[in-house]
Amino acid sequence: MSPHPTNQARAEPSPGHGLERLFTAALETAAHGVMIVDRGGLIVWTNRALTELTGYSREELIGQNPRIQKSFAHPPTFYAEMWLTITRGRIWKGEVINLHKSGRRYHEEMIITPVADPDGSITHFVALKQDITARIKTEEAARLRHAELRTLFDLVPAMIWFKDTRNCFIRVNQRVTEMTGLRPDQIEGKSARELFPQQADAHYADDLEVIRSRRPKLGVVEKLAYAGGREIWVRTDRIPVTDSTGEVSGLVALVHDITERREMEAALRKSEERFDGAFDHAPIGMALVSPEGRWLKVNHATCQILGREREELLALTFQDVTHPDDLESDLGHVRRMLAGEIETYQLEKRYLHPRGRLVHALLSVSLVRRDDGRPDYFISQIQDITERKRAEAELVAVYQQLLETSRQAGIAEAATSVLHDVGTVVNSVNVSASLVADIVARSRATRIARISTLLEDHREDLGAFLSSDPRGRLIPAYLATLGRDLAHEHAAVLTELENLRKDVGHIRDIVAAQQSHAKVSGSVETVVVADLIEDALRMNAAELAPHGIRVVRDFPRLIVAELEKNKVLQILVNLVRNAGLACAESGRIEKTITIRASARDQAVEIVVADNGVGITPENLARIFAHGFTTRPEGHGFGLHGGARVARELGGSLRCHSDGPGKGASFTLTLPRRPSPVLP
Repeated sequence: MSPHPTNQARAEPSPGHGLERLFTAALETAAHGVMIVDRGGLIVWTNRALTELTGYSREELIGQNPRIQKSFAHPPTFYAEMWLTITRGRIWKGEVINLHKSGRRYHEEMIITPVADPDGSITHFVALKQDITARIKTEEAARLRHAELRTLFDLVPAMIWFKDTRNCFIRVNQRVTEMTGLRPDQIEGKSARELFPQQADAHYADDLEVIRSRRPKLGVVEKLAYAGGREIWVRTDRIPVTDSTGEVSGLVALVHDITERREMEAALRKSEERFDGAFDHAPIGMALVSPEGRWLKVNHATCQILGREREELLALTFQDVTHPDDLESDLGHVRRMLAGEIETYQLEKRYLHPRGRLVHALLSVSLVRRDDGRPDYFISQIQDITERKRAEAELVAVYQQLLETSRQAGIAEAATSVLHDVGTVVNSVNVSASLVADIVARSRATRIARISTLLEDHREDLGAFLSSDPRGRLIPAYLATLGRDLAHEHAAVLTELENLRKDVGHIRDIVAAQQSHAKVSGSVETVVVADLIEDALRMNAAELAPHGIRVVRDFPRLIVAELEKNKVLQILVNLVRNAGLACAESGRIEKTITIRASARDQAVEIVVADNGVGITPENLARIFAHGFTTRPEGHGFGLHGGARVARELGGSLRCHSDGPGKGASFTLTLPRRPSPVLP
C-alpha cells in the first residue's frame, strides 16, 4: 500500500492497483474511525467514520497534527509515553479523551499501529478509533449505582448477610461488623461454624430448610449471642438466592435487632396493667362505648352505679339502661358529636337500676376518632348525683313547708321577710350544690380519659411512645399520683356537702323561728364575728366570682360577741349580696367590696361598703321601707327585714352614699355582751 493513499482512481488499473482500491474501500467503509499519520506527525488520510467521530471534514484534517483534537484532559507524560511506544515500533492501545470540533469532550478507545518499509524504517502510523463515550457513561452510571447500592446496603439498620450453600458468608453489611466487632475481611469467606461455633448448627438448619424448599422463611424470632456474652433478640427473614441457571446458590438473611422493642413491649404490658388498674379503680364511673352505643369496657364504679355485673353491661347498650324520657336528649348529643358539630358534651340523665329505682347521674362524654377521622369509640364518665338530687328535693319540700307555715301564721310582713331570708340561703345552697357539681365536672378523673386518648393515638408505636417520648415516660408516675389527687377532690366534695348541710340546717332554723314567731328572742351564743362574715361571703361566692369582684377584708380575728347567730348572719348575707349587685351593675373594671369590723365599748360594728352604682338622695331616705326596691327583680324585703331584725337585737342598720356612681356603705351596730377573748 502506498504511504500516501488517495481517493482518486488511476487511469490504467492493474491487478496491484485493484487490490489497493479494495483496501482503500474497506478502510473507507469501516465502522471505526481510521487515521493515517506520517513519520512527521501529520495526518495524511482519514475515512468517513473518523470525520463523523471528530466533527471535522477530511479537508480540515489532512495535513494537520492529531493534537488538533487535544483536550488537555491528560498530562504531557501521557502523550510522551504514547509517542515513545509507537516510535519504537510497538502497538499502543488505550483510552483517550479528545475534543470534538464542537468543543465537547468525548472518549475514544484507540489502537495505534506503526507501519514500516521493507528496510524496517517506520514511515507511517495507523490509528483505529472507536467512540466509547456512551460505554464510559454506562460504566460510570453502573459504578455509581453500585456505590449507591453498597451505601444503602451498609446504611440499612438491619444486619444483612449473604451465605452460600456451604454455610459460608459471602458478603455482610456494615451493621453486621458493628454488631459482631469483626471487620468484613474477617467474616467474608469464613464459615459460620468457624466464627460462631455455638450457634452455627442451629441457624444452619433454618438455612438448609430455605435452600432445599426454595421458599423464604420470614419473621423467625430468635436470640443471638456475640463475643463477650452479649445477647440480643432478633427477627430474621431468610430468602433463597438463585443463580443465572435458576439454581439456589445460597440465601440472604435480613436480621432486625428487636431487643429494644421487646423491652418496650414488656414496659408497655406493665404500663397497660397500671392503666387498667387506674381505670378500673377510678372513684367515678368510666366506660368505653361504641358509636352504636354498645358498652366496650366498664370499670368497677360504673357497675356499682348502674347496679349490674360487668358481663351483663357488656351485653347491653347504654340505650338499654337509660330512662326513656332522657334517651332522646342523650342521642341528640351523640348524633351531633358523630357529625363533628361538638367535641364533648355533658348532661344530667337518669339510668334504670335493676332494682326498680332511678339513678341520677352527671354524664360527660368525649369521642376518640381513628387516624382516618372515622369515629372509634366514646369515653364516658358517669358520676352518681342521686344524693344531690335528693337533697335538692328536700330543699324544695322545706321551702314549700315554709310557704304553708307562713300562710297559716297570717303574718304577712314576717312571712315575706322570712321567705326572703330563705331565698338568700337557698342561693347559698345552690352555690354549694353547684360547687360540688363543678368539682365533679372538673375532676382529675377526667384525665384518665385524656391518657386513654393519648395512648390510643399512639397505638401503633405505644412501646416507643412510653419509653422514648417525654410525655409517654410521665404516664406511669402520673397514674401513681392520680389516686391521691382524686382523694383530695373527694375531701373537697365532702367539705362542700358539709356546707350544704349547714345551710339546710340554717333554713330549718328559719322555719323553726317562723313556727314560733311569738317568741321574743332566739338562742344567744358566743360567736367569732370574723367567722360570721366569712360565712356570709361564702354564701355569696357564686354571685361575686363571675363579675370579678374583689373582697377586701379589714377585720381582726379576735372579735367575739354573744349574738343570735342566724339572725345576724342573714343580715350580713343580704348586705353582701346587695353590694355585689351594685358592683356588677356599675360597669366598673375594678369592682371592690370592703368589709370592716370593730369592737367599741359594748357594741360591735360591721361595715359593708362597695364602689358600685351608689344611691340617690331620694332613695336613700326610704331605703329601709317595706317593699321599696330599685331593682325590677327585687321584692323590697331584705333591707327592711334586716333593719327590723337589727332593732329587735337592740342595734341598728344605717346606710350612707355620696350619690349615684359613688358606691354605698351599710353599718350594722349590735350590742356586745362581755365574753372571754379567744386565745
